[in-house]
Amino acid sequence: MLKMKTPILVYLLLLSVLPREFSAAIVEDHKHFQQFKLVYNKHYATDTEERRRESIFLKHSAFIEEHNQNYTKGLTSFELGINEYADWSEEEFMSFMSGSDEIHDIRNVMKQGATFIPPANVKLPDAVDWRELGAVTGVKKQGRCGSCWAFAATGALEGQHFRKTSKLISLSEQNLVDCTLTYGNKGCNGGIKERGFLYVRDNGGINSEVTYPYRAQQDAECLFDASAIAATSKGFVRIQPEDEYALLAAVATVGPIAVKMNMKCLRKQFYRQGVFNDQLCEERRPNHALLLVGYGRNNVTNEDYWILKNSWGVSWGMDGYITVPRNVNFGGIALGPSYPLV
Repeated sequence: MLKMKTPILVYLLLLSVLPREFSAAIVEDHKHFQQFKLVYNKHYATDTEERRRESIFLKHSAFIEEHNQNYTKGLTSFELGINEYADWSEEEFMSFMSGSDEIHDIRNVMKQGATFIPPANVKLPDAVDWRELGAVTGVKKQGRCGSCWAFAATGALEGQHFRKTSKLISLSEQNLVDCTLTYGNKGCNGGIKERGFLYVRDNGGINSEVTYPYRAQQDAECLFDASAIAATSKGFVRIQPEDEYALLAAVATVGPIAVKMNMKCLRKQFYRQGVFNDQLCEERRPNHALLLVGYGRNNVTNEDYWILKNSWGVSWGMDGYITVPRNVNFGGIALGPSYPLV
């Protein structure tokens, strides 16, 4: 006799005792989860773990569906969608996907940067997108590692290196994760992007992604290859905190800027498109670093917005990007912007 797996047996027994309409709903939900597993190549170590992940997934699916009904009615400015994080709990997501370290000597670090002076007698463009100008590499994925600070740092340095040399090179986040511990960063447990800029300055450069590939974990030793330097830095420039005009001027005239924001809300886990504007994320306590690549204005809704590159892969957001409101210091985006000097 063929031995049936326990989850399937329980599933069939449950269907047999429920009314038909409930049974049909359970079947559809289960199919939805199985399709999710196939799309994102999900595998679980035990049957118990799979049941737990399915329960989380179905809870999130219901939440997304309810939110998107309001989006369809025009009651919210952004849409949600299933992505590869749909079987992660909110606690897991917050634990692994943030990583901008705000403790210890952040003020002392920021003092080591030069001060940005917005250009005078210059009319700034109504919209800027450095992706269109060739200064932004493809969207990357930090994985289960709180290394967002490293991705923001490399993104800003990639942009400045491109502007200086006309060559766009993907730089190594792993180089920063492994080699900036002596600067006070904590690898996968958080860090400060400016410490990354200072390390590159003092180290004489940084390796490329090809030379020093990303592993989504902190290696036991720094494996920097001095014979394969891909970019250099002379330090960094800090932008006046809470001055969104200065931030606008920097993005318009300098290039992509490393910023940080508050990501403490479930909805951001499933953001798909639109201007993300949610009161749960308006608290100005930044804990996640991103790359600011441009800005624009929606002429239909008259909304000014920032364009941000994230490090959560292309299944999240608009192929890895998010737009958020401008001119309101949303989520603390203007509290600690900076970019490297090259």
